[in-house]
Amino acid sequence: GYIPHNASQPFTMTDCVNNCKIEITLNATANLDFGGCLARIGTDNNFNTTAGLTFVNNTNNAAITIKGISTVDVCGAGVLGYAGFYRINVDNCDNNGAVTVDMTKVRQIRIAGVVGRVYNSADHKNNVAMNFSNCSNTATISAKNTNETVDQNYTLIGGCFAQLENYYKGGVVSNCNNSGNILFDTTGIADYNKMVTLGGVVAFFYSSLTFTDCNNTAEKVEAKMNGASENLAIG
Repeated sequence: GYIPHNASQPFTMTDCVNNCKIEITLNATANLDFGGCLARIGTDNNFNTTAGLTFVNNTNNAAITIKGISTVDVCGAGVLGYAGFYRINVDNCDNNGAVTVDMTKVRQIRIAGVVGRVYNSADHKNNVAMNFSNCSNTATISAKNTNETVDQNYTLIGGCFAQLENYYKGGVVSNCNNSGNILFDTTGIADYNKMVTLGGVVAFFYSSLTFTDCNNTAEKVEAKMNGASENLAIG
């Protein structure tokens, strides 16, 4: 579900487990956020200095499949889809269910095993460092797009985290591990030339992150594409 939670009180979610398979078929012009335990919490403009997210001991064990048409954005993960908060602590969260996005066309894809996107705005110079620790993904995270849209921006696929943004204080990623394959396929498009970033632990971060004791042991981190991407990064 979606919890706006734009109040001054911190929010804590602990010891939640999802064992239910999730399947979503889209034909929409709206954004989609999804997550096995929680789809979205917070907002893009949550500047309250006392508000914070503590997300601990949450696990997804079931497959999540998103398919159809979305002319805007698809963002999500096995455990937590999106978090917009001033203070963020994610600890001991695990994904064991495959995350599959198979779209006829889509503008942006941000998917991962544990967290799809974390956002701490550039407008808030007093924000604090993010913390991500002891998280893991064991399942395949994959996306397929078969019809490029004119204004498409990028695809970010991460084993544990897709996109982490904290514009002033950065954060720490420690003891986070991925063993699931990371796959992207746009062979149905004649000449795909947009940004693609695939990462074993983190796909993309816009901040100063410190990585400690993180490992990617996946068999494959693979992009299948026709043409040359404007920005292609695989690691």
